[in-house]
Amino acid sequence: FFFRAANQHKMADAPTTAIELEKQEESSKRSWQMGLDEVWNEVEEKDGMLQVQEALNKARRHRRDLQLTSVGRYKRGMIRYTFVILDVSHAMEDDDLKPTRLRCAVQKLKDFIEAYFHQNPISHLGIMIMREGVAKVLSEPSGNQTRHKHALDKLLRPDTPNFPAGEPSLQNALTLAFKTLRATPAHATKEILVLMGSLTSCDPGDIFATIQDLKEGNIRVSIIGLAAAVRLCQTICEETGGTLVIQQSLHLTLMTLDNHIGDQLVFGNHLIRPATPAWSGCLSFEPLCLV
Repeated sequence: FFFRAANQHKMADAPTTAIELEKQEESSKRSWQMGLDEVWNEVEEKDGMLQVQEALNKARRHRRDLQLTSVGRYKRGMIRYTFVILDVSHAMEDDDLKPTRLRCAVQKLKDFIEAYFHQNPISHLGIMIMREGVAKVLSEPSGNQTRHKHALDKLLRPDTPNFPAGEPSLQNALTLAFKTLRATPAHATKEILVLMGSLTSCDPGDIFATIQDLKEGNIRVSIIGLAAAVRLCQTICEETGGTLVIQQSLHLTLMTLDNHIGDQLVFGNHLIRPATPAWSGCLSFEPLCLV
């Protein structure tokens, strides 16, 4: 009698439908097996590479949260003035980034510009190039992303006068960017982003004096190296509070540019003054009050 009752109890607990069977099998999986059947739904193909988009977004959010928790009290800079300096020296013709460093940098900068103005609609961005020891403004700082993209497209035309040649000059480029950014309002964040493909810099004077001017002007300089680490670039980033990243792959270059899309952290008191006139208290007549 007892064995018969136990068998009837087991038959009552057994799953009777396919859905219940699937749920029971799912619950019996180990923790590392959960979700493996759906992993290929998260994979996307981009630039010939398979990427798990959700995992990438989670890693970026986690990296951003770690940055915010490690700096303490901070404010976000909503109005930004950014100068992007692109190296157009002969080193950008190397093909370690396919098809060439210059074409890869131009394409990634166009994506960066679109995302930059999507998250910073009231900010300004300008583009500058370095070639043959001279710095030249390719696109004036503005909020027109179409004009910036057209200026970058002209660099890839066969008849462009700004083809890769000579050596870059970091000092000339930083000095020109400093003269433009120092006239911006005090409540705005001023940033310079350099894409450097060369290992040398042809400077006409003392670049450390230029670094001191950038530091006093609260201008942050960040450099993305497409070749190798250079001590001068590390000194510039450390003195101005920027970051230095040396690319190891095309994917890392893309993630590095993503770090400069969102609004940056601002330290210190940079408030916007209201436009209301100040009370002087020197009226020569009694004010009237009408009720």
